[in-house]
Amino acid sequence: MKKFILSRTSRSSRHIIVWIDVDKFEALWKKDELYVGPSGSKGIGDRYKRFEEFWKTHDEIEVPEVYIGEDYSPSTRVGFGNGRHRYAYMRDIGYKAIPMAMPKRVAKYASEHGFVSSWRPIMKEEVINSVLEHV
Repeated sequence: MKKFILSRTSRSSRHIIVWIDVDKFEALWKKDELYVGPSGSKGIGDRYKRFEEFWKTHDEIEVPEVYIGEDYSPSTRVGFGNGRHRYAYMRDIGYKAIPMAMPKRVAKYASEHGFVSSWRPIMKEEVINSVLEHV
């Protein structure tokens, strides 16, 4: 089971983790020049592929650091401080919402503008436990 954690930088900046709706975020971010497309297209070198390998071998994942709001980017209103390849990989494997680190003021804006999602991935252990409860 994956455990999503803040990076050292996010912790020192007192960021919080917020689950962001992929469709809402993606609609704006795909207009950005730093957009990472499906399977890592337009990404930096092999970062997407390296994260894919990391995902398969590690349980703790540092969440991407993002900014959402008019003061970040007038054209897209969204962007990354770090982690755009991590985001792209989680998007590509089917996450409907992705945990992201952001300042509290950004989380407030994200909530007020419909970016926050209640969707959470179902982990294998949860499915097994659910089945066992009904046996």
